[in-house]
Amino acid sequence: MLFKIFNTRGSRKHFKQPYDPEYSSVYLRYGETQEVKIRIGSGKRLQMQKLAAQYFGEDLVLGESGFAHFEKFSELARKLDPDFRCYPDALE
Repeated sequence: MLFKIFNTRGSRKHFKQPYDPEYSSVYLRYGETQEVKIRIGSGKRLQMQKLAAQYFGEDLVLGESGFAHFEKFSELARKLDPDFRCYPDALE
């Protein structure tokens, strides 16, 4: 019965799509350890992924070398995407 309800035409529109804004952002991930991470938005995704790969690991966590050159990354990211965001807690 649930399968039939789920597959009824139009019923899927009620399920939310993942949040995927155009802008990219750097944020502080809280948990057992705090990590500075990047979320790459849909706008200029390939270019931002290429840039981020120089500073962030495969897990999108800022590496030690990336930390040392974060100002340069931030400057390049803003040139690439004027809506790029870096949240204050990540800067601390």
